[in-house]
Amino acid sequence: MQNSDTFVTWSTVLRPRLESEATHPPIPRKIFCFARNQTPALTPPPEDFQVVSITETSVRVSWRKQRTDSFAIGHRIWIARMDTGEIVVTRYVPTSSSDVTFNDLRPAVEYVISATSINRYNEGPEVTITAATRTDPPIGLGVDDWTTDTISISWLTPKAVLTAYNITYTGDGRRTSIQKSGDVDRCELTGLVPGTRYDIGVVAVSRLGRSIAVSTAAVTDTDAPSSLRVSVAEATWMLLEWMPPVANVLSYQLDISDEYDSAIIVLRFQGNKTSYNVTNLIPETAYVIKMAAFGEHGRSVDVTYSHRTGSMSPIEATADGSSYTTTSTTDVVRPDAETSTPTWSTSPAEQNIKGTTGPVKTTIAPSEVGFDDDTATDARTTTSSGKTVQKVIKLVMLYLQEIVEEIDISDLVRPENILTVMSNIYDIISAGGDVNSPLPPPVLVC
Repeated sequence: MQNSDTFVTWSTVLRPRLESEATHPPIPRKIFCFARNQTPALTPPPEDFQVVSITETSVRVSWRKQRTDSFAIGHRIWIARMDTGEIVVTRYVPTSSSDVTFNDLRPAVEYVISATSINRYNEGPEVTITAATRTDPPIGLGVDDWTTDTISISWLTPKAVLTAYNITYTGDGRRTSIQKSGDVDRCELTGLVPGTRYDIGVVAVSRLGRSIAVSTAAVTDTDAPSSLRVSVAEATWMLLEWMPPVANVLSYQLDISDEYDSAIIVLRFQGNKTSYNVTNLIPETAYVIKMAAFGEHGRSVDVTYSHRTGSMSPIEATADGSSYTTTSTTDVVRPDAETSTPTWSTSPAEQNIKGTTGPVKTTIAPSEVGFDDDTATDARTTTSSGKTVQKVIKLVMLYLQEIVEEIDISDLVRPENILTVMSNIYDIISAGGDVNSPLPPPVLVC
């Protein structure tokens, strides 16, 4: 049979005659019929076509496998940029596959992914989904520099087209966030607390989303003490005072040297102090004082201060606590006379007020003791006694300061030193006679 649309071929099969069929002719049987020029039905696209996972540079899609009675022999799947329509890559996979991954994509870009099913004669309709790759984070975030209150960071820019960076830093119990333009690659964090650890995070922001945060940490320097000064000073000691740093200080260190660097003293003490009494210094010497603070995260820079110790008074010049008198007559002693050099006599006491033994051979001019060319011997005794009493009062006050404030000046003043000096006062007063003494009776009783 043949017509204008279809040509049908009939086929028959002959088999050997059986004995039971000897009297009957064989019956032809129709095996199959195939119509040429007839268009097969289209194969439907993959079912449940969906995006399974997305990263900064890849997209993975999956679908349900074709039924066994399907005429499909494979699938064509391709991905194209949404903004330009450019096809990036095309994949052909068999019907036994149920997923495919597209790699090497650009971060923060929207893509269109399409799929069709193919049989022996044609390709079926397509199914389409969209996906956007994630925004990639900055690379190589690091700390370039830091001070007591600033930290400078930098990074390598991502491949994504960015609109901004979100920067967050946490330290000293506070969290701060700032935003920078998307075309920068560095930032300086300011207004920080000295001697503090900061945890820093940077997030890249694009039109399609935010990247994961990259992080680093840095510690600001410990700040140095300020306003270092000498509040009180004498011949062999000086009292230092300062303002404490902002950082949490564990201890301080003092490096004290004279102007020729011939003697260096290193002192270390607790960080809760704001003053310190430096003893055992040399009179009339310029000292250079360097002070540093030690915090939880390091050492501060040195702050430097200079100060000169004072000169010793006559009672200090004896150095061993002994009294002195001058050998003279009732005549006036003149500095320009050949016999004007004072002759020193020491009492049996050998205890040194400053911690040394033996008399100090010091020549004291008459003007230093408190008299001029027209001053008699009794006037010299009066001036020397008055200065000695003032010295005793100062020593007593220092000893009381040690008891109350627990300042370590035990090498400077001891109770036996005070008793020795007071004994010397009595000797000085008695040198001119009690009757002519200018001191009031209460002092004479001491």
